[in-house]
Amino acid sequence: MKITSAELVPFEPSFANGKAYVQSIAVQTKLYHSLLHITIEDGLTGTGEVVRFSDIREEEADRKDALTIKELIGAELSDVPRILVDWNGRDISFRSIAFALDCAWHDILSKQTGVPVSALLGGPVAGDVPEILSLSAGPVEETVASIIANGGQAPVVQIKLGVDDLETDMACVRDVLNVLNEDQLVLADFNGALPLDVALDAIPTLSDSKLIWEDPCTAYDDNVKVSRTLSSPMMIDSSLWGLGMISRAIADGIQVVCIKPVKYGGLAAARAARDMCVAAGMRIRIDGPWSGQHYAHAALALAVGAPVDQMIGSIDLTEPMDTDHEMIARPAPGRVGPAS
Repeated sequence: MKITSAELVPFEPSFANGKAYVQSIAVQTKLYHSLLHITIEDGLTGTGEVVRFSDIREEEADRKDALTIKELIGAELSDVPRILVDWNGRDISFRSIAFALDCAWHDILSKQTGVPVSALLGGPVAGDVPEILSLSAGPVEETVASIIANGGQAPVVQIKLGVDDLETDMACVRDVLNVLNEDQLVLADFNGALPLDVALDAIPTLSDSKLIWEDPCTAYDDNVKVSRTLSSPMMIDSSLWGLGMISRAIADGIQVVCIKPVKYGGLAAARAARDMCVAAGMRIRIDGPWSGQHYAHAALALAVGAPVDQMIGSIDLTEPMDTDHEMIARPAPGRVGPAS
């Protein structure tokens, strides 16, 4: 069955109610993504989302993607895995369009077979995982108030640090720990804002069974150095691009990682990352940047295939966005998964 058309459509939802999402690396008010639609000879169409990590429109990347998808016209649907290997072998800038193609391909396979994407990825036909409440950086009292207002429903809370001074950030973590329930976790995420020497001085001074530090430094090697000073696990996220980095994390004894499927150039590669981490006994989080429901559904379809005792949780990446949400299921408070 040949691919007869491939089209990119701009997808640029704003954050709902005019709000912004603030972190140390960016202040986001809007997404600059695209939706890739591929159609095969029988008229069946699959959709994937081209996800960007930038908070601005990447016009050159958009132009390159528009040229790249022309290679799909006339290709057999069965050629998609080979095309993905080709695109991902070029350079890292092709991973967003490759991921979108793999999602669209899985979408078509799911429609053809009636098998949910989660099952195509080696997981259950249906499922859900703990939901992570991700809070924008803001005044300490607002962060604490948001957690209290949630009433303990979110089993995991992520707070963004690195915008204020270090003393304020550390006070925020302590105040958050004081209002969490005993069975909740907080991911204290600096998004790489700290120099290594500062991280080595500050991070080991605060330890709690409910606390997981996340990405204090930008560089992978620096985060490994910080993790080795801690008595409890630390999560590495932003520096993990591709299966090679997952292999390094396993070899370095990292115990907690975040897998963002777009960084692997496809759902099949992200599944391999998930399974490698599971086999190594690591705890994992699977999500991504804020997105529309096509990427969010794909990430959740991957997440539900992880063992319960190793899955920290995931995020409804559509939650703060002014966009559709019907591909996301929330079967119970504090749980999220792909809609069937």
